[in-house]
Amino acid sequence: METNLLILRQRDDAKILASDLKNIGLSSSVYPIFEFVEFAPKLPRINDFSYIITSSKNGIRAFAKKFSSRDVCMYVVGEGSAEEAYKKGFTNIRLGNNNIIELCEQIKSDLSQSSANLLYVCGENQKYDVVTALSFNGLNVKKLVLYDFIPISSLSEGVLKKIENGIINGVVFFSPRSAAIFLNLLKKAGKDNLTEELRAFCISRNIAKEVNRLNWKMSYVSTKSTKSSLIELLSYLYN
Repeated sequence: METNLLILRQRDDAKILASDLKNIGLSSSVYPIFEFVEFAPKLPRINDFSYIITSSKNGIRAFAKKFSSRDVCMYVVGEGSAEEAYKKGFTNIRLGNNNIIELCEQIKSDLSQSSANLLYVCGENQKYDVVTALSFNGLNVKKLVLYDFIPISSLSEGVLKKIENGIINGVVFFSPRSAAIFLNLLKKAGKDNLTEELRAFCISRNIAKEVNRLNWKMSYVSTKSTKSSLIELLSYLYN
């Protein structure tokens, strides 16, 4: 049977992932479970800040859309975010180790003697409190919320039928929140038993913990919390 993986990410990232999967011989179905909502808050003077902190590609895109400055020093979580920052024209980028908590530790170490102002650009829902973590160490951090992702209210009949009929036989997960929303949508539809015929592919153990609240045919976690590591895992399993 042909492998067809369900991608729940927002459409721009989902299309890139679908292309990556196609390159290793895997089919996919793109079905974003969040609707992107852009905010229009009063923007601060960017020259008042020496460093920008982002926790995702979405934060980078949102910042790039609102501000023309590209020479400010930007802290990013991992390789994927760094690539996005370079695409948007940023050149002074400091790379973390694919984890927002570790990125904050890196910032504390880098700026322990600094009195500079930092701007944390993010979405509405953030599991880790970056501002508190950094402010506790005496850093001056301002939070700027530029967007949110609103969960869809239900899974389409088309997607449910594809899962029931075995056309979709796996799901890839990139965040604990998307995992929680997907499981809740299955439960809402009375179809949470469908996971028993699906394989789950996660980029971190935290995501896997959320995923494994239900029973799956099999669940996997990539070695590193990166898309490239997940692609390597899938290539190993299916090629």
